[in-house]
Amino acid sequence: MEQGNRVGVLDKSVALLSALELGPLSLAELAEATGLPKPTAHRLALALVGHGLVHREESGLFEL
Repeated sequence: MEQGNRVGVLDKSVALLSALELGPLSLAELAEATGLPKPTAHRLALALVGHGLVHREESGLFEL
């Protein structure tokens, strides 16, 4: 993808989804896998949950 066509929040969201392809991850693991700050990873992960793209287990783990 060309740099001029990139949208930061989408790039970060796709990074979260890509990390979750490996299996369920905690917030800390998501942040580490994507290089995002924990608050950003948390906000985006919850938005993805709200859109039905990610599920949050009772244990707190996020999964596709």
